[in-house]
Amino acid sequence: MKKLAIILSIIILFLLIFLTLYTHIDRVKNEKLLYVHKLNFKFSARIDSVVFLNQRNSGLIFFHSEIRTFKEFEDRLQDQLKYSGDLRFILSNSNNNNLSIITGTADKYKTGQHCG
Repeated sequence: MKKLAIILSIIILFLLIFLTLYTHIDRVKNEKLLYVHKLNFKFSARIDSVVFLNQRNSGLIFFHSEIRTFKEFEDRLQDQLKYSGDLRFILSNSNNNNLSIITGTADKYKTGQHCG
């Protein structure tokens, strides 16, 4: 009888751990989707350069912008994150004029190309 109680306790413990991990992963996923939905960026820019990060076409697209509202808006969204830590779509240097976007389709962009 004690063995059965111990086995059931272990099974319940593993189920609780699984449920906790599954719930956290689901919350992170939903928060990322909400973050992207709230960004809703609409702008155009000329590409300064494209840097590939790996063999699967992901990379950084660098461009120059005088508009700082992208970074400021994204900073406000960062303050609302609970589960995902630090999500960034647009990265910038210290003066916020040179911006870069992380993309999974960097192979589709070329230096000098106008996007938007």
